[in-house]
Amino acid sequence: MAIDVSLKFWMGLLLGALVVAFVFIPLARNLWGLLPANVDEATYASFLELDKQIVELAGGTKNEREIPFYIKPNAYILVGFNRDCAYNKNDGNCPIAVCHDSDDDYYIPKPGECSVKKSCLCLFNDFNLGDFDGEDNKPVVPCVSYDSIDYFVGKKGDVFNDGDSMKIGGEYESLVIYGECDEEWGVHKIKMEKKSIDSKVLIMFSAV
Repeated sequence: MAIDVSLKFWMGLLLGALVVAFVFIPLARNLWGLLPANVDEATYASFLELDKQIVELAGGTKNEREIPFYIKPNAYILVGFNRDCAYNKNDGNCPIAVCHDSDDDYYIPKPGECSVKKSCLCLFNDFNLGDFDGEDNKPVVPCVSYDSIDYFVGKKGDVFNDGDSMKIGGEYESLVIYGECDEEWGVHKIKMEKKSIDSKVLIMFSAV
């Protein structure tokens, strides 16, 4: 019985994301022109659902969630910016992407649309070679900021994350998820865990 309920839940969640991607997003774009142009609609729908799940996890009593997440392969990069990451370049509190050699010593500055002193998630284009150092890579959809979260991190050594090691805790990496590199994306099931270190709130992403 539990298997049936779980299967129905995931099928319903996936169906809802597809309805948003292929019905409501195109309709809103055509009627109001309010949504970003030239962005893969399924990836954008998944990004919006991820934001919703993070808000509920951060404000709820449970400490973890598992959800399906989609990034179009070789097209986009999800990056998590910590509260202390600044807008200027070469800030050691900002994430490093290690997918391409040209980026592996470059701290990605927080985009201007992220709120001051808040953590933030952004979706960027995935170019063929380097993606950040020397590239004019701007977020392709509006970033989302969070007041109650201090860090977005990946689990150290997890194959799906391409961020550099972080100083906090010893088991975390910068959250940088590509549509390429170590793991070709598409739909993956991910786990988000809410943790606390030295009064700081972390949301850690890992593959399931």
